[in-house]
Amino acid sequence: MAYFYYRAIDKRGNEKEGVVNAVSYQEAVIQIKGFDLYPTGIYQTTKKDYAKEASLKRKVFLWQLLHPKIKTKEIVPFVSDFSILLDAGISLSRALSVLYNQTISRRMQKVIGELRTDIESGQSLSDSLSKHPEHFNALFINMVRAGELGGILSDSLTRLAVLYEKNARLEAKMRAALLYPLVVLTFALSVVIFIVAFIVPKFFVIFADLGTSLPKVTIVLYKMSLFVRAYWPLLIVGCVVALGVFKIIMQLKRVQFFIDAIKLRLPVFGVLYRKVSISRFCRTFGTLLSSGVPILQTLTVAKEATGNVVLEQAIDKVRTSIKEGESIAEPLSHYKLFPPLVTNMITVGEETGTLSKMLLKISTRYDEAVDVLVSQLTSLIEPFLIIGLGGIVAFIVIALFLPLVAVVQSLTGF
Repeated sequence: MAYFYYRAIDKRGNEKEGVVNAVSYQEAVIQIKGFDLYPTGIYQTTKKDYAKEASLKRKVFLWQLLHPKIKTKEIVPFVSDFSILLDAGISLSRALSVLYNQTISRRMQKVIGELRTDIESGQSLSDSLSKHPEHFNALFINMVRAGELGGILSDSLTRLAVLYEKNARLEAKMRAALLYPLVVLTFALSVVIFIVAFIVPKFFVIFADLGTSLPKVTIVLYKMSLFVRAYWPLLIVGCVVALGVFKIIMQLKRVQFFIDAIKLRLPVFGVLYRKVSISRFCRTFGTLLSSGVPILQTLTVAKEATGNVVLEQAIDKVRTSIKEGESIAEPLSHYKLFPPLVTNMITVGEETGTLSKMLLKISTRYDEAVDVLVSQLTSLIEPFLIIGLGGIVAFIVIALFLPLVAVVQSLTGF
């Protein structure tokens, strides 16, 4: 007998979690479904208090480092090829064997091997996928389960491949908007630190030999140079520790809510961040609906695609309103987080019975808006970078040359 910790959704769309005691994984699934629950994740353990352990694992940064997720660029070809093989009439087990042999990534190959073993033992693909929540999220599992129930597994996998590709493209655009200034700043600061630590001290040797008095700006630079040279190991360790602590703190919900609220209010970047979040939500929502996933379960999964706790809480309240009989657009319109364009198009989709298509159109439109914003941001950031870096260089140059000017003036009599 073993313990199986599960996360599931009931018929009203409420999230549940608990532990069942079963001989096998299949029996655990039967027990959970016997509670009229729709499992989204099942994890075998030997500990009865696994719920706390699982919660801790999801939050601790060190655990995430030791159990890295399979990258999106590895999942996309897996899903795409999987759907093609199934569409050609190949069985699940044989398709997984083909994918196992052609996969280069050992980590992905190991997961595919475990999926194949589970399928050959009689488990469903969705149940097998739910054993790997660190690699396959609730969105992935729900779409596969809906495809299995509707007999359209290959279609569901095709939609998943498209969804992952578009999300990856959107994330790449966000990284492009942030990577350029980060690379420039990192390189510039590295050069400045090198100059302060190794070049500046040689100037002060000259100043000491000349016996000239140093202005305040030069003294400040001198003290900075001494500090960097004396404590550079501590500075490196401090940066690494600060990064680790920051990652752990960011797992706390209160901190996440505070940071995410600030992100949405940032000038320019806030607009970009909101458009990306809404695009991901609409695309995930529309894809799940078109795959036949019930609307309450769809909202539960789609809210996580936003990547923003503030938006997630708003969507939770919308889900509660829908359970009470309201439409989707009406409660959404109460939140300023969702622009009128989104709520109006959703209203049209509900009235015409084309909600999934409307959601995907909203996502496409916002993707185009993100493209424009990213190009504008790049042009906007460049002058600020030039001004900032120019100010740092000017400070160093002035601090070093003021004493030299004073020496020249004393020698020439001017």
